[in-house]
This record gives sequence, structure tokens and C-alpha cells, in this order.
Amino acid sequence: MKKERMTDPAFLRSDQYKNADNLKARIALHERFSTNPENWFHWLFDRLQLPEEARILEIGGGPGDLWQENQDRFPTGWQLVLTDISEGMLLKACDNVGRVPMLPCCVSADWTPFPENSFDAVIGNHMVYHIPDRARGLAEIQRVLVPGGKLITATNGENHLKELYEIILGFDSNYQMVSGQIDYTLESGEVLLNKSFDHVQRIDFPNDLQITEVGPLADYIFSLWSIDQDFFQHNRKQFEEYLQNLLDENGAIFIQKSVGVLLAENPG
Repeated sequence: MKKERMTDPAFLRSDQYKNADNLKARIALHERFSTNPENWFHWLFDRLQLPEEARILEIGGGPGDLWQENQDRFPTGWQLVLTDISEGMLLKACDNVGRVPMLPCCVSADWTPFPENSFDAVIGNHMVYHIPDRARGLAEIQRVLVPGGKLITATNGENHLKELYEIILGFDSNYQMVSGQIDYTLESGEVLLNKSFDHVQRIDFPNDLQITEVGPLADYIFSLWSIDQDFFQHNRKQFEEYLQNLLDENGAIFIQKSVGVLLAENPG
């Protein structure tokens, strides 16, 4: 298991995100067991705060969940380009986002075939940490943004899902895992963006997980890009029994979340 999986386009395209299944497993856990009843995609949409007419680029838009959840709120004056390196994700996005005028484009986030000053906003929802060449990716974002254009990136904080990793190590203390060790967090991302963007602002989405069923939690863990699939599939029964014991002992499994957005403005 290597941390490089997180930024390996071949792995992300052909394995982790060849379709929406792994992402759906993770979203399902958050939707069912989050302590904050507010919909994440509605909250994120409200942070965009763009004018009635705007050209928007979403990098790594996946199956289009942000727009599917906000189809009825999408202004008629917005123009959306949704990119992803996975054709399977883009096909799913086209199915999901029927009422939103969208141009799908299968490209990497660190290179986009668009002219300078093409967009009023660029959105990266839990995406920037997947860009292998971060400096090139951010430079590309600045190139296609108009002066004064907005960059909206959602990411996790450094303590996100801390208890989840403790649970896995509790099952096997010798297990080597790197999940969660992203290098574009709310903390480090704020520092990075301040080097080349203006008016960088961090906004946290208060939330945690209070899990009362074993199955969705196991599915979530098995969907992670950094785990050894063979190890967990071979030990799935024992692992689910271990989770059930934790659940029986505590009544629920608590996992803290740290998630939010970093808003920044392209210098102009």
C-alpha cells in the first residue's frame, strides 16, 4: 500500500474511481449517520455565492452529486463544465444531472484544454489532494480563472476520521495503513493558497458520525483507496464481528469529522 495511490491517475481512473461504487459507499455512511442533519451538498452549494451569470468549472466532479442535489437551485445564467479523469464517472454524471446544462470533459485536473480567463469559478470538492503535481494544478486553475474569480475547494481537516483509523489498528495493530494522510487539508491548504491567491477563507462544516450499524461502516472501510483489499476481504467476517463487538459495548461507534471549504480569489 502506497500513499502515491491517492495521486496516481492510473489507479484512480482504473480502480478507485472507475465507477461510482466506492464513492457511493462513502457518501452513504455520511448521509445515514452524520450528526448534522444539513445536507453537505446543499451547504457546499450555499458557499458558492456566485452572480446570476457565471461560468463554472468543476475539476474531478465525479458523478455530479453536487449538481444532482441542487438541480432545482441551479440558476439559468450559470454555465457548467464538469471534468473528471474517469469516463465511467462522467457517464454517471450525465445520467444524474439531467436538468442542469453541463458540458462533460474527460481530462486531468492539472491540465485543462480551456483558454485563459475562461471561468468565473473553479470548484474542487474533495479533489485537490488527488492532483499529482499540486503546483501545476493550482497554476492551471489560476490560468483559466478570470482575475478576481473564485476558487472553492472542499477538503478534510487533519483530525478527520481519527477514530476510524484507530478502529482498524485495533483489529490488527500491525496493519500498515496510510488512509487519511492527505497533504491538502483545511490547515495545510489554507497556508498553500495564501501563497498565490487572495482573501483565503476557511469555513468549517460542523459534523460527526454516530454509527449504529456494522454493514455501512464495513462497506466504507472496504472502499478506501489505501487499504489492502485482499486482507480485508479474507478477514471480512472476523472484522465485522470485531465491529459488532465495539457496537455492542458502546451502543454506537463515534467518529469525529473535520471537513469544510477553503475559499480563495484569483489575483487580478
